[in-house]
Amino acid sequence: MTQYTQASVVAVICGTILLLGGVFGIYYQGPFWASGVVAAMNPDEDALALGLPVGATLAGVFLISYVLLASPLTAGWSPQRRVLVYVVFALSVLAACGVVAWLAGQVAGEKLQTTQGPSNQSVEDEPPPRFSAHRIPAVQARLLRSTVPVGGGRSPLSLELYDRHTHSRCA
Repeated sequence: MTQYTQASVVAVICGTILLLGGVFGIYYQGPFWASGVVAAMNPDEDALALGLPVGATLAGVFLISYVLLASPLTAGWSPQRRVLVYVVFALSVLAACGVVAWLAGQVAGEKLQTTQGPSNQSVEDEPPPRFSAHRIPAVQARLLRSTVPVGGGRSPLSLELYDRHTHSRCA
């Protein structure tokens, strides 16, 4: 067994482990999101929770794709056979990801449907939010460049904070 053949076998083993781990990670997001842990997570942790299963799945797919399309293990196969096996593999991965994502959605959906939401009575007693298009310009301010160069044009332009509507300096 040559060095490249050994590397191809290692790539198949690592790729399969990564692919299965990634697909399981996609499924596990259903119970994970339904557990309520998400409320205490920061955006970086959210990104990891979403990105790790996808990254593992893609890494596994790339390793196995190399073996199917260009490795010494499949060197004796015809190009048509390689493409056919690759297309079947790619469609199988897509189908598996779709099925486990649907299953994860079912798990999370069951939890969310059985969870009791806040009562509507407390919402009805509250006044509506005080956001309107008329109040937003009152707080907007912007930086304006001075149009008159100070010092004969040799000094840098000054930046000052001005109120957009009154055209006066903001404190």
